[in-house]
Amino acid sequence: MVQLCPQLKQNLANINSLKLELDLELSKIEKLFKDLKTDNRKGKEHKAERKDLMDRIKSLKSKINLEINKIEDELPTKKIEVGKEFNLRFKYRNLKEMIEAGKFDWKNGSINPTNFPDPQEKELLGKEINLKAKIFAFEKTISSEDVFKELDKEGFRPATLIELLALAEIDPDLQRQFSIVSFGSVWRNGGYSHVAYLNNQGSERNLSLDWLDDDWYSYFRFFAIRK
Repeated sequence: MVQLCPQLKQNLANINSLKLELDLELSKIEKLFKDLKTDNRKGKEHKAERKDLMDRIKSLKSKINLEINKIEDELPTKKIEVGKEFNLRFKYRNLKEMIEAGKFDWKNGSINPTNFPDPQEKELLGKEINLKAKIFAFEKTISSEDVFKELDKEGFRPATLIELLALAEIDPDLQRQFSIVSFGSVWRNGGYSHVAYLNNQGSERNLSLDWLDDDWYSYFRFFAIRK
């Protein structure tokens, strides 16, 4: 039997309670319409009552939808698909721990805390993060500048290195299908800007670096977070 976490149990209890209230209000409005059928003179008398009931029903439906959305946000994504928005849920850890959790067969040694410091790390360390994310595909050679423009147009920002590592941990098989880039964390060295990406070599999973100023071939995918 599936064991629900306390928060999900509370969400379900809230929905059941709201549905009982909604059923009660619906029965009231049904009775009101029956009364109006038998005596049209009661129309003006019950006009305010009818409006209050309809407002109450509308409010209850909104609350139920809100609780349903909360449950959907808590549930893990079953399958991450390119081009479809999904929930990225992970525990924020330091860069070293996130790389270890990714269990890569090979990683570029320049991907380290010195070159990729995260200014939010102290604030977020140890916290559970829940973000709306999407992997973009453009199916053509594209410049980094144009990728930024397309992400912004859709209401997304480039994912950071930590968020890319979270993706690798959550769905390791993704990078066996695609090379996935994150532009949100940049290492500038020797006049060049470097960004991390997930790729593969045969069955091996790698954590690699490439130049931000290069164009990107059609097989690259771009990881982004909704603003």
